[in-house]
Amino acid sequence: MVFRQYLTVTSAVRAAARAASTGGNDGNADYLTLKEISRSSPAIQTSEIEFIVIYKAATVESTPENDATLAGCLTGPVVDKCNWYLPSALSLSATSFGCGGSDPDRYWCPMDRLVSLTDPPDHIGVLMRTKYNAITGVFGKNYTFNEEAVFRMEPRQR
Repeated sequence: MVFRQYLTVTSAVRAAARAASTGGNDGNADYLTLKEISRSSPAIQTSEIEFIVIYKAATVESTPENDATLAGCLTGPVVDKCNWYLPSALSLSATSFGCGGSDPDRYWCPMDRLVSLTDPPDHIGVLMRTKYNAITGVFGKNYTFNEEAVFRMEPRQR
């Protein structure tokens, strides 16, 4: 069951990162990314998700866990670096997004992401931390999974 949980989390994060990459600088990119997590992980309970981060990665290897400039993204949003979401954001409507004054995507606004053909596009990452409590506890009782995936933003013509 633990391995199934791990595979589900991994698959959901990769699908979400792909959605974020193709969402580009669309105003609803983070909303669509969160919806992809919901769609891709029906076996994960919302109560098992601790947080989700959508972040600007310097390279495909950059994550909040190994890049000091992104470390703050593990505890909250960071201006021009990442948007940080609690599980409750999975149920927000599209009208809650748009980079406005209190919108959850205002810290790294999707509309500011580089996706042009002439400049190198941004890399975008998705990190999700989940906890899983094993039923039997034979191999341990509590597990925390930090899973992330980074993709290059899909270039678009303007």
